[in-house]
Amino acid sequence: MNTEDELKAMSNINRLEVIDQTGRAYVHYFYYNESVRYSLQDNNKTLKIFIDKVGRDAHDDLLEDYTE
Repeated sequence: MNTEDELKAMSNINRLEVIDQTGRAYVHYFYYNESVRYSLQDNNKTLKIFIDKVGRDAHDDLLEDYTE
């Protein structure tokens, strides 16, 4: 699979998992308005994964209740 095909396939992702020696260290299921993107930084020694959100939904209102 070439890079273009891999990037296109990433648009279908609905779950992010980080696996370490203990197993699944982090799991995130995406809401309908979330997507994932990545960035290589520090001379390609750091991989950053971003969960982007577009718009607002009822879940945002619930979170605001707990952060005020």
